[in-house]
Amino acid sequence: KGNWAYDKANATSAYIAVLNNLSKTDNKLAEKEAFSLLSIASKTKKSDLMVVAAEIAMASGSQKNADKLLKNAIKSNDIALLSNVLKMYDFKKSPKSTATILKSLKPKSSPAVQTAILYWLGKQKMASATGLITGFLKSSNNEVKKAAVTSLMNMGTEEAMLPLAGMLKSKDISSIALAHEALNSYDGDMSYTLASVFDSSDNA
Repeated sequence: KGNWAYDKANATSAYIAVLNNLSKTDNKLAEKEAFSLLSIASKTKKSDLMVVAAEIAMASGSQKNADKLLKNAIKSNDIALLSNVLKMYDFKKSPKSTATILKSLKPKSSPAVQTAILYWLGKQKMASATGLITGFLKSSNNEVKKAAVTSLMNMGTEEAMLPLAGMLKSKDISSIALAHEALNSYDGDMSYTLASVFDSSDNA
């Protein structure tokens, strides 16, 4: 019961249109229905519907809804949903939300969750998370590794460049290529960073 809206594309589109119109007259009811839609779409693994439902649920810009969506998105392990939810609200301004995000970035998290959060941290230029991000440079998942490299690259700090320079000593060709590309984007002076990395290995 209730799944009829997802069996046919036209019915689904009509239902979404109703919710969008409802959000203009009765925001609370629209948000409630949107969370119901999100729940059903999550069970059927329909990423596009999950994102649409999240957008309707966030129409009011409520932090309460944002936090609820954030937890749902992390739990879903759906990279499209989590990536979009992270863009829908300024979570960085909420210490509680930021803590939830950082706590979710752990080795046992799914690659989808790791990837989405790593990209977000880089876009937010959250330098305090540099050490946490660095740990994912050795991930066996290439997408996660790429996200970690990109995140550090976006930080643009000398501290963030140091672990990237360290990747140049890797025996993995793809890792060296990723690090090389990231380091080339750095505007600062890399001589000290590179010297400290390679001198330490020479002296080891």
